[in-house]
Amino acid sequence: MAKWNEKVFSAPVRVDHLPKEIAEKTLQIIAELKDGKPYLDFKGKRMVVMGQRDVISIPIGKRYRLICRDLDGVFEYVEVITHETYNNRLTAGGWN
Repeated sequence: MAKWNEKVFSAPVRVDHLPKEIAEKTLQIIAELKDGKPYLDFKGKRMVVMGQRDVISIPIGKRYRLICRDLDGVFEYVEVITHETYNNRLTAGGWN
């Protein structure tokens, strides 16, 4: 349990509020992205339509999304949110 807590609290994005399986999948995807795997392999997409090409959304299961920013090839992990919150954010104008 201590090892898991260390993993959660050292993550580059907050995952302590997520179900464990979603947190684990998120951390696995982040590790693979850091190793150079393309975000497209995870069905990620850029928010081009919204004019926010630097923002990338990666589905984590059916109910969650990992939001990242591409800062000249380096990912900044912004947040993991529910699909409902994601839809609301899109309606409100995205990530500024």
